[in-house]
Amino acid sequence: YPTSVLTTARDIIYLWVSRMIMSGLYFMHEIPFEDVYIYATVLDEHGKRQSKSLGTGVDPLDVIKLYGADALRFGLLIRAARGQDIRFAKVERNEKKEPVRQKQVEESRNFANKIWNASRFVLMNLGDAAGVAPRWVPSDALGDRWILAEMNSTIEQVTSALSEYRLNEAAQTMYHFFWDSFCDWYIELSKSLVASREDTDETRAARCRIVYVLETSLRLLHPLMPHITEEIWQRLPHEGESIMLASWPESNHAREDPEARQQMETLIALITSVRNIRSELNVPPQSRPSLYVATGDLATGALVSDNTEQIKRLARVDQILLSRTLPILRSAARGVVSGMEIAVPLEGLIDLDKERERIGKEMSRKEDEARALASRLDNVSFVERAPGNVVEEARARHEELIGEIEKLRATLSALSGT
Repeated sequence: YPTSVLTTARDIIYLWVSRMIMSGLYFMHEIPFEDVYIYATVLDEHGKRQSKSLGTGVDPLDVIKLYGADALRFGLLIRAARGQDIRFAKVERNEKKEPVRQKQVEESRNFANKIWNASRFVLMNLGDAAGVAPRWVPSDALGDRWILAEMNSTIEQVTSALSEYRLNEAAQTMYHFFWDSFCDWYIELSKSLVASREDTDETRAARCRIVYVLETSLRLLHPLMPHITEEIWQRLPHEGESIMLASWPESNHAREDPEARQQMETLIALITSVRNIRSELNVPPQSRPSLYVATGDLATGALVSDNTEQIKRLARVDQILLSRTLPILRSAARGVVSGMEIAVPLEGLIDLDKERERIGKEMSRKEDEARALASRLDNVSFVERAPGNVVEEARARHEELIGEIEKLRATLSALSGT
């Protein structure tokens, strides 16, 4: 018997798989494999089997030509939930019948680009690489404690998912860890040290840590995206001939740090809230407003105070004014996040009259749409005769609009100083 796992489609379980098992028991007196993985069938976008004669088939070579083999592989794996088939859209073509786009795999191509760009940042900042290796140098910094705990949890989840053939969960876990935790936050938190021109023990330690997280992530990603992970791994400081032969990462309970994870969640929520205010109110990127933070919780106040420089840099604010209650401020955007009240004064940063006019027009447009939907939903004939999914979509959109209108109304009040 050559293998311990059989991968197969569900339509030949009785035709072939059961016969293999019975034949093995009869002739060899033991079963031929321990596990049978029944993979998803790739259907067309309408849920029907792909057909060359009907022109609904997708040539994988066309997709690979557009986005690469890893992107196609990851795009299918992230959708390969157990017991469910995969709906796969046709490749869009131009007037010359040349393949130009496949939206589902395009998302995975973007992820591959993210992996490449993050790795390039790390490689560009290794210096002469003397003394830099993928190893964890102990650190008391919150960001370092947090990423180590996040990575430890990711190792546990991915290892468990792969051992139980939950391939889509393994892919989703790695996607969120690498893109959200590593790229969006840890690289930004450690950038000032990693990219420093000074060659000190502190900068070398930071580089060792970021290489360690990247290299471990590549090993976890390798079964899902074998080509790009091998290519990048070979360029990093490493031991061994190939990432294929590298040991699988192991979790360590000593690296669990619920306090760091909870504190980092609070900081991420705070920074994200300020970023959303800037984005929604079109605050110019070069502007550095003040940030008022009010909290009666001593631990939360200490957390903000201890991480002031990181918050200022990542939220792009000039100063943080911490108190138990917010002062009276006119024309300030406000919010409540993780037990804190926050306010960003806007006077002098944006054209308040123009912004109030823009928000007023957007609110009127959404109110008109909400009224039209409410009228349809009040129509008994529409509710009874329209397809159920159409009615549900109308209800969901109406609720979404009500929430957006309330948010715009609150923003308008803040800009009006009320």
